[in-house]
Amino acid sequence: MWFYSALFTLTAAVVCANPSIPLWEQIIPESLYSSVGVIGDSNSNTVNFAAASWLNGPKFVEAFRSSSTNGTAAWSFLPKDFQDNTSSFAVATARHVDSASTGDVDIVAAGHTHSAASSQTQQDGLCSVFGFSSQKQTSQPLWRYDVPGNCSVLLDGAQTTLQLSEDGSTAVFAAVVRDPISGQMVPELHSLDGQSGKPLFVFRPANEVAGNNAVSLSRMGEHIAYSNGLNVFVLDKSGALLTAPLKRE
Repeated sequence: MWFYSALFTLTAAVVCANPSIPLWEQIIPESLYSSVGVIGDSNSNTVNFAAASWLNGPKFVEAFRSSSTNGTAAWSFLPKDFQDNTSSFAVATARHVDSASTGDVDIVAAGHTHSAASSQTQQDGLCSVFGFSSQKQTSQPLWRYDVPGNCSVLLDGAQTTLQLSEDGSTAVFAAVVRDPISGQMVPELHSLDGQSGKPLFVFRPANEVAGNNAVSLSRMGEHIAYSNGLNVFVLDKSGALLTAPLKRE
């Protein structure tokens, strides 16, 4: 499962004389929000938001406007192949500070789904990453990337395994994948072009076991910090290590 902190309500607030009064509030029964992101708009004074939910109720990605009434989503998205299986989602957004962007994609969402009839464990499943535009009035993703092989996510905080650079140029997703030879779950970092979803590189640490993954990106995606819970790896945009792995002795 992803992210056990129970955030039942998504609230948009504005800093004013009485900051305790939200602009709107949205509640999904029997569901938890796993992550939320804010998106600046260079063309207006509005602010857009994205959120992902999971648990017993609906599991999907949503986009909101700061002008939303009572938390009404501008659109929501749930892939058809995720509907009948246990699944979870996380989102990450671009333009938190800078309004300039390399393209339309300013939301990425990562989903993990597995069938209850899985032949091995709940770790075996499908991991997918989707790219969206908060500016478009449609829930259809601009691209989709499926992680090859049986994939899962092992973590405490869903938002830390998925990141989008500030300019939207680069998306990174940390997961664990079952090695077809050893049968063991091994850590992998997938780096994608944020605007097209095209794979840039896959980094698999040598002789490492899977742990709690975490990723972080520089503003334009030139530097990537990645941890499998045991070591920290710092890479450039090509996937080359910039330093020796940082180990906790």
